[in-house]
Amino acid sequence: MSEETLKNISLSIPFSSPKEAIIAYEILKVDKELIGTNIKRDVKIDKTELVINFEGTDTKKLRVAVNATFKNLLLIIKTLSEFGFG
Repeated sequence: MSEETLKNISLSIPFSSPKEAIIAYEILKVDKELIGTNIKRDVKIDKTELVINFEGTDTKKLRVAVNATFKNLLLIIKTLSEFGFG
């Protein structure tokens, strides 16, 4: 049996201010990846950017994790906009 190759996806999402990036970070860091998915997600802030790194061996599970994160980010951005951020 061959070893599976570790795959990485890195996203860098710019925000208008460090405050917005911190809000998005605080919201996303609460959600952990589901047990059994073998996907590792690391969320960090770099000034006004939210940096999210995904790591795993299963391409389909990585895609699902990234899609779920994008859906959450869209909701966060819409909410920030509604409350006068950005």
